[in-house]
Amino acid sequence: MLNFTRRLMKLTLRRRFVLAFAAFLSVGVAAGQEPSAPVPRPALAQPASVTVRYAGSGVIAPVLFPPSISIVRPRHCVPVNGVVKLSAVVDENGVPRSIQTLHSDDARLNDLAMGLAAQQRFKPGTYNGSPGAIAIELTAALHTCAPPAKKKVTEEDTTLTLSAQPFFVVDIEARPAERSESQNPTPAKDTVSGTGDDGAPYKIGANISAPVLIHSVEAEFSDSARRARICGVCVVSLIVDANGMPQNVNVIKSLEPSLDQKAVEAIEQYRFKPALKDGVLPVPVQVTVEVDFHLYKKGLFGPKTINCSQP
Repeated sequence: MLNFTRRLMKLTLRRRFVLAFAAFLSVGVAAGQEPSAPVPRPALAQPASVTVRYAGSGVIAPVLFPPSISIVRPRHCVPVNGVVKLSAVVDENGVPRSIQTLHSDDARLNDLAMGLAAQQRFKPGTYNGSPGAIAIELTAALHTCAPPAKKKVTEEDTTLTLSAQPFFVVDIEARPAERSESQNPTPAKDTVSGTGDDGAPYKIGANISAPVLIHSVEAEFSDSARRARICGVCVVSLIVDANGMPQNVNVIKSLEPSLDQKAVEAIEQYRFKPALKDGVLPVPVQVTVEVDFHLYKKGLFGPKTINCSQP
């Protein structure tokens, strides 16, 4: 009887030990499954004092990484398009700082452009082969949507949304003294900011690079020319100033009066990356643009050109 009692006590103790050990394991597993708190990434601190490099010998521009921006076009869209030119300093970590607006086609685009610029990241620029803080000009061509006008407008109703991927152009900024002499943020329509030694715009070639078109508008047909089926090429002369803005737009080869006017109206909305002198200083140059007017009709295999009459 005594042996039986001892054996029963041993079995009971073993059972309690097994249950206690199983409970301990279950608590440990549960604790291991709890998500650990994320470890915050260290912020990239900006030094209290940095030397900012401008366009010149030994300075290499930062390279913009391809932007990845989600586009959600709203159902009701009022287009607000234009170009905004910004200044910024890209630090040695490739982060843009001190962002400011230099020029804007539409003041409504300013906040959006500055917000987009702040989100971008760059491969840092260098000075004499070492990463450094480089002053840049960032030109952003934006296609956005604004909500339709309402009687009661809230702050959310005025927010612009992107309707297409933005297009960015990066240039090293000239030193402030040089920029103030060569650029006018709000140029008058028929003035030229900065010219060659003889008072005329610079000519492309040698140490003067050609301007680069970054935003264009398709010229529309006039009703009278459409009815008369007038097609052809209108040649327009203009000055692209140091801000990349078209100035002194004039027709030098006319097509038809109403189409000439449409060509001028379209080119006045063009925006350019300005020509550069010695690869550094933005300067105005004289250029010509051909505006091609053609009529199309629907065909079995796509649009088909309509035979046009000469004016």
